[in-house]
Amino acid sequence: MSCHNNNNNNLPELHVLAGHPQNVEVFLAVGLANFALKPVYMNPDERQHKTKEFLAWNPLGRLPVLVVSANSAPLSDSRAICSFVAVSAGLLSTWDKKRLVVESWLEWNERSLIPQTKLLYPSLSGVTDFDPALVEAQRTALVGQMLPHLEAALSRSAYLADNDLTLADVTVWSSLFPALSHGGLLQPAVVAPWPRLAAWFENCAKTFVPLLQKADISLGKTITYINHHALDDVPRSAIKYVVQPIPNKTVYITTPIYYVNGEPHIGHVFTTLLSDALAAWYRVKGCQVFLCTGTDEHGSKVAQSAAKKGLEPIKFCDQVSNCFRSLFDKLGFKYDRFIRTTEDVHVRTVVKMWNRLERNGHIVKGVHEGWYCVSDENFCTELQVEDRIIDGKSVKVSIESGRPVEWCREENYLFKLSNFQQPLLDWLEANPKAVVPRIRQREVVNFIRAGLNDLSITRTNVAWGITCPSDPTHTIYVWLDALTNYLTAAGFGDSEEATGAPLWPCDYHLVGKDILRFHAIFWPAFLMGAGVAPPKQVVAHGWWTKDGEKIAKSSGNAFDVELVADFYGMETLRYFLLREADLSMDGDITFGNIRNRNNNDLADDLGNLVTRLLGLVAKGDIVPRVPLVEGTVPQDTATAELINLVFDTLPGEVDHHFCEVNFKEGLSCIWQAVYAVNRYINCQAPWKLMSHARRILGKANDDPPVSFEAVRGVGASSHLSENLDAASVAELESRCTTDSEKNRLVLALLNKHNFIIYVALECVRAVAILAAPVLPRTSEQILCLLGLQQKPHVSDCRFGVLAYGAPLPHLTATADKSSLILFTKKDVFVDPTNPAGAIQQPPPPSAGGAKKGKGAAKKK
Repeated sequence: MSCHNNNNNNLPELHVLAGHPQNVEVFLAVGLANFALKPVYMNPDERQHKTKEFLAWNPLGRLPVLVVSANSAPLSDSRAICSFVAVSAGLLSTWDKKRLVVESWLEWNERSLIPQTKLLYPSLSGVTDFDPALVEAQRTALVGQMLPHLEAALSRSAYLADNDLTLADVTVWSSLFPALSHGGLLQPAVVAPWPRLAAWFENCAKTFVPLLQKADISLGKTITYINHHALDDVPRSAIKYVVQPIPNKTVYITTPIYYVNGEPHIGHVFTTLLSDALAAWYRVKGCQVFLCTGTDEHGSKVAQSAAKKGLEPIKFCDQVSNCFRSLFDKLGFKYDRFIRTTEDVHVRTVVKMWNRLERNGHIVKGVHEGWYCVSDENFCTELQVEDRIIDGKSVKVSIESGRPVEWCREENYLFKLSNFQQPLLDWLEANPKAVVPRIRQREVVNFIRAGLNDLSITRTNVAWGITCPSDPTHTIYVWLDALTNYLTAAGFGDSEEATGAPLWPCDYHLVGKDILRFHAIFWPAFLMGAGVAPPKQVVAHGWWTKDGEKIAKSSGNAFDVELVADFYGMETLRYFLLREADLSMDGDITFGNIRNRNNNDLADDLGNLVTRLLGLVAKGDIVPRVPLVEGTVPQDTATAELINLVFDTLPGEVDHHFCEVNFKEGLSCIWQAVYAVNRYINCQAPWKLMSHARRILGKANDDPPVSFEAVRGVGASSHLSENLDAASVAELESRCTTDSEKNRLVLALLNKHNFIIYVALECVRAVAILAAPVLPRTSEQILCLLGLQQKPHVSDCRFGVLAYGAPLPHLTATADKSSLILFTKKDVFVDPTNPAGAIQQPPPPSAGGAKKGKGAAKKK
């Protein structure tokens, strides 16, 4: 590696605070680059004036700060510091060929790995509220999701990006150091199923540890990590979110409109599911929401597909569009508008858009030639095509999609896309969340910086489309036609507003990563040219594979989503897809993992919790009162912590993650609460309190449960504030000399028994509200069981909504008890798409399913 030399008097100053893995990341990058720095070490308690302004804070702890010069702002992010070092040391040319791979790992580390390891650093947050079970859940997620992904990647190379160390190895190794180092959270036996990962970690350590020692970092002191004997010392996250206010406009959310040259598949379903869940969350917040989906029905591919079927194009479009709509309706998606590009109102909108662009001088007539991909409806440059051998023949294909291209030269109209290169870069810089996840924004920026060519927006040899208003011999290019649907649905075609429409700008465009360029480059440029504001955000998700392989009919692994939804239930399918999906990565579907999520997360963790709680209510013979007596029961520490978690912390966390379209993390937060309620019931053991009450009154265990009627009229109990565990109850009972005193003790036991159940029921109610966007029917079922008929609303996530003594009609003796079953376990591994219904063998433990977050599907 090249060496960067600095004059010692002008060395950049690196201000660090011990105790964070990002400090390790920075020192490793500095060491690998042989970059000269003047380190300035700071103690957490030092608040020297000369360094205070350089002290960086974020919710994960105190981070390093690089002061480059007195005239420039300090760099306070490890990624920025590492990039600065790499540029200064001339390393970017070495890593440039691997840039996209490296950036993909950096994004994965930030979005997926860090959330699973951030609780492993107890010295950083200053929080004393430790939750061992939360860390255990993080540990199992690390084992079940992160490590298998790394093992699979390292099967193809010695290091993450290739066979050489890069910034990707530095970053991921730094995040994993506390878990995998000697004495760390994961012992050798736990890591044994991943030998390539272990070898990579040790190989990196041979290079990295000497660099850290040279930087005078004491590994045992600087990095505080949790070992398998110290789970009690693990803190909850210090991040505190609150539910954000309702926007002052209707939240406008769109899916792409789906091309009708084929039937709907899992990709279409997932994008629509993301949009449906996002819209549902905003409705739970009380917002006005408008969700639009639909079908794209113009273009040469559609005409060719119709001809193969012997149908007129419009008849063919009717059939396929109805297929999409009926599937979405069956899957329960709640859209507000299903748009078709063959509608008259859309044609008017496209013509209006064309006239705007032409009037503003952004359309010129010319001759366009280049490689054209009919399947993608897209022109490709020479750098975007390559030769491949297909069926024994050399064929020119699009590198991006792998589909064949053909040379095309024709006269058409061009949109001056080249004029929007800098405006697009300015827009992206001013709106860092305009394209998410961040790795997709970087892809877009890099594509723009490489130079934009003017874009062909008409064709002369395509009859099935919208006629160009200024030249009837031309048909408007399918992407200008298709993208304008977002304005059509917003009312632009019939609006008199000069800069948009009542619903505009769009809040979320949700798309697959394969059409990101059209939505994040072409579409904003069209809008700018027409004098209309760009969308607020384009969210691009990855693809889905099946059993680690690309889904394709030619591979024989394509499947009918309806069959899967019918077999497992739509609620389970919704939960699986949203719990497994990481926007920056491709997701993988295995039917075994769907089964595990159904059995473990839904049937066991949530379903069994609800059934058990309502069973306690019924067994206590306290229907319809919960509890029967309105007593003031002081909250012990466990109760106060649970109420704080579910009602004070959880709603803000879920709102933050769901509004970021990060349902994976949001659901993880909800399930931490589910685990907490289960632990609370197990630890508080209200059935033991009932058993004590029976014994004191001389009743046998098989007698009916004690009710407040048995001790009615005894007056207030002096034991309500007592800690009513087994030992204290025995001691209190020994002091009871009269029946009246015994009755008072029984009153306290029953009051505490009912209050425990009441707290747990309230927490389940809050979980049902927050999970409603993902599990709408289950949420409705839980709330109905609790005697509530109103729609879920986040404002109801406050303690004390269930009224003491409220009737629970579904628990009466004559009620249908089947409503208590939320999910049914699937006890065999079945491929629901296999006509023979063949039973498959369960996956091995190392690749198995999730037990409280353990075995998520592997990612590619």
